[in-house]
Amino acid sequence: MRTKLVAGLAAATLILGLLTGSRPLAEVSALILGLVYAPIAIAALAELCCGVPAPRLEKRGETFVISTPFGSRRVAALEIRDVRHGVLDLTPIRHYGACKALLDTLLVNPEFSYTLIYEKSSGAFRAVLLMVPRRELSEARLLSAALEVVKQLRPLGVEARPLQEPPPLSLKPKRGAPGAFLLLLLAALSIALLRVGAYALGGILALYSVVALILACSARRHLHHVEGELLYLKANESMFTEPSYEEMYSRSRWLFELLNSLEGYVIIVRLDRAPAYVGRLLERRAFSLYERATAFDKLSLMVKADRLLNAADRHFHRREALLEVTLTVIATRRAAKALRRAFEVAGLSLGKAFIRSPALWGALGLP
Repeated sequence: MRTKLVAGLAAATLILGLLTGSRPLAEVSALILGLVYAPIAIAALAELCCGVPAPRLEKRGETFVISTPFGSRRVAALEIRDVRHGVLDLTPIRHYGACKALLDTLLVNPEFSYTLIYEKSSGAFRAVLLMVPRRELSEARLLSAALEVVKQLRPLGVEARPLQEPPPLSLKPKRGAPGAFLLLLLAALSIALLRVGAYALGGILALYSVVALILACSARRHLHHVEGELLYLKANESMFTEPSYEEMYSRSRWLFELLNSLEGYVIIVRLDRAPAYVGRLLERRAFSLYERATAFDKLSLMVKADRLLNAADRHFHRREALLEVTLTVIATRRAAKALRRAFEVAGLSLGKAFIRSPALWGALGLP
């Protein structure tokens, strides 16, 4: 909020300086505006010129390693080979029970974060489950935890086995040299602007190009080209609704048929059990909104507070688990459009990522 306020004031001052012909006022306003949007602009410039920095998944021994510019960690990876009971084989109540049992099975171990990668390419499906530990674990400990999950999934009709090769994820390694050369040209242009007296524009361009070049060089082994559109979870309204078993079953059948009909997409879902304080934060936020709604007689705040309090009540009194969900979709334009509509029906609002690296790091990075 403060950033938007400062940016708005700087933009208004810049326009005033241009209209009145006051060069010092325009220069200072442009400099402030450039500094306010520097983080977004630098990240976008680095991605545009050099590629998107993303974690790498590499095979090492019997396990895999997630490698980032800030470190690496061993992870366990399972490939889902068969699911005996599909959506069409279940009744609404059995479908709900199977989904809840699957989540309870995956989230029983608090030492791990679970990432499900579901991909369809060239008519073939592939599902991979990554078990990412919250701290460094030995290979033996990871394999033991993975085998335990395999045993727990088997009674649910899900057959899994250790993954042999990493999924492609619609990411291709990209050489950063051409982009680095372009950033050097921008830095040279900024020097030329400074020499002719355009201090604000030259300074901002120098800051953007130099910092973007440093970021690209520090992540040069992790630069990728994303093939297709990238969507991320922007808002989750599903936690405020209580659909019936029949409604959930109908949505699942529709999504199942849609995923079978589409081609060229990767869905990455990361699941974590939310810390205990998240439930208390929901309750505290609801009480705060109630107080504001009563004081200012705002019906919209009252409705929002009631929804938050209902969600907190489901957690505290009905013992429903609170989950932290990160969702990222990489797909062709046609598939992305269809998936976006499908997830919106389920209460999950997807947005198109302007800067792509945060969505990838949120889904595939270290917890």
